[in-house]
Amino acid sequence: MKKLYIIFKHEFREITKGKMFIIMTFLGPILFGAITVIPSYIAIKSSEPESNAVIAIQSMEDETILNRIESDLLDKDLKVIRVSSEREGMNLVINEVVKGFVILPKNLITTKSLTYYSSTGTDFQYSNEIKDVINDYLYKLKLEKLDISEKDSKWLLDEIRILSKKVSDNGDVDDSSYESVLIVGMVISILIMMTSLIYGLSVARSILGERTNKTIEILLSSVKPFIILLGKVLGAGLAGLLQFFVWMLMATMVGKFVIPMMDLGINITIFTPINLFFIFLYFILGFFFYLFIYAAIGANVENEQNLGQVQIPLQLVLMTPMIISGGIISNPNGLLARVLSYIPFTSSSVMSVRLLIDSPGNMNIVISIAILLTSLILVLLGSAKLFKIGILTRGVKSNFIQILKRLITG
Repeated sequence: MKKLYIIFKHEFREITKGKMFIIMTFLGPILFGAITVIPSYIAIKSSEPESNAVIAIQSMEDETILNRIESDLLDKDLKVIRVSSEREGMNLVINEVVKGFVILPKNLITTKSLTYYSSTGTDFQYSNEIKDVINDYLYKLKLEKLDISEKDSKWLLDEIRILSKKVSDNGDVDDSSYESVLIVGMVISILIMMTSLIYGLSVARSILGERTNKTIEILLSSVKPFIILLGKVLGAGLAGLLQFFVWMLMATMVGKFVIPMMDLGINITIFTPINLFFIFLYFILGFFFYLFIYAAIGANVENEQNLGQVQIPLQLVLMTPMIISGGIISNPNGLLARVLSYIPFTSSSVMSVRLLIDSPGNMNIVISIAILLTSLILVLLGSAKLFKIGILTRGVKSNFIQILKRLITG
């Protein structure tokens, strides 16, 4: 027990004493927010039309119609150059005098589609502005022909909105929106994926490094392989749990104090003491499940390149719940969600998301946890076997299939 504690303490200190651990613990969520929010903000800003951009128009319609469309485009900071031929308009596009060129055919009111020509073919921000202006003009023109006022048309087109609200078993109504659950569910899935991946690779690299410099062989002279494996995984695991706890605490503080001030419409009342307890339980079980797998991989690869190749399947599996979280939120009790809730590779993320929406049922939770816990024990035993075989094997470049065969054949 003393040797296990020494190894555990060493591994925990090695991870937590580094500057990167401290930086990622307290600045990680901020950096993650910056990585996700700033590119989206830049993309939105870059998709907005440039001020005073120029569009070429060839019109076969009445002068009055063109004047009206030109005036409406000018209100949107889009200037118009009138051209007399298609060739003239194309040349202006080719020479980058204008952003794009469009032809207004005769009898525009009966036209089903227009073609917008540009040097990229993808500057939809300008084509959308032109489309909106022309559609708005044609809409008003059709109202005039039908002798319908704009006020009456708006009344005719008014639609009833449906607000979805969740009703709990005791009859309480929850105001949580789909967007709130989707965003929180995505964040939890990403946190579980990132933490498992970061610390899984950390354990694998630690074991690989000690195999390479033969430190592990010195340890084997006085410590059993199982104790080494357990000490390393528990040390890295506690560091990961500490970081995850800080991240969740920061996320809760942001959700409670910052988001309400920003009026983003995100409701964190979806968290309750019960679902928080089970989310943490699923995270702990799933987290150590992956750590032991990564430890086994680290003991059976020859170098960093080999490690990168072997752990790709695990990365794909870890990413799956995050990718399909939207579908799980839309149908939390569907066949896909229920099946993934019983698969140990995905159950921690999937059940965490399902718990945010509604209780999957006590029996489903018990069965899911029992499967995950049993799988964790089996993975621990399998990892111990692979660890014992792998740390003494030299010069054999492994892939994922070979490691599985090694586990079966011993």
